[in-house]
Amino acid sequence: MIAFVLGIAISAAVTSLILMRFHNRQNRLWWISSLDQHLRIARDLHHGDTDKVRRDLDKRLPGLVHSVNTFGQDEFTTPILRSATEYFRETGKPVPEGIGEIQTVP
Repeated sequence: MIAFVLGIAISAAVTSLILMRFHNRQNRLWWISSLDQHLRIARDLHHGDTDKVRRDLDKRLPGLVHSVNTFGQDEFTTPILRSATEYFRETGKPVPEGIGEIQTVP
């Protein structure tokens, strides 16, 4: 019986370590990707390529909005999706399908 409990404890510890390493790796990759995107934007702005920055952002934003929308609506996603909806309406861009109804969420 003690061996069984010890086996479960060791398995749980190993699983936790594996999951922690995976999470840390994913977190690092996210930050590296974010830094890369910001560096590209900063370089383009530094070189005066504001039209290129605007085009790139307008091309990327709908996909990002759809990705966030897949998380469902909660206290974190709803405000940013509302902000995205406002941005698209302010700039005259079409609001991506599926996020128009966000406006009615409290």
